[in-house]
Amino acid sequence: MQLLDLFRQITGQDYTGVIDTNPGMSPVDVSGLEVRDLYRGLRGEDVRALQVLLINHNAGPKALELQRVTATGFFVGYTEEALIEYQEQYKITPATGYFGSSTRAHMKEIGLSGLWW
Repeated sequence: MQLLDLFRQITGQDYTGVIDTNPGMSPVDVSGLEVRDLYRGLRGEDVRALQVLLINHNAGPKALELQRVTATGFFVGYTEEALIEYQEQYKITPATGYFGSSTRAHMKEIGLSGLWW
């Protein structure tokens, strides 16, 4: 079953033609959202913002898979795998797919914007 089919089944919504799968997606406005660590099972605009950053700034195979399913706002396997790939690429330890203070600080340090800085 395709991921979008699963979302359709869970939410009852048809995402066809609504989700932008183009690389170079526009950053998500997270101003006003509470700062929180992100991990598998969460959903929200902050998760979508992380997905956009991973799609736009990571050219590895896992990021390309995430790009294929696009930034949905659901932190599932594709997001976790792309985040682990990013963490490994930049030697952020531990590379667990958990978006916390270490990964956030690294992204801020290298000049990425989009998640509370």
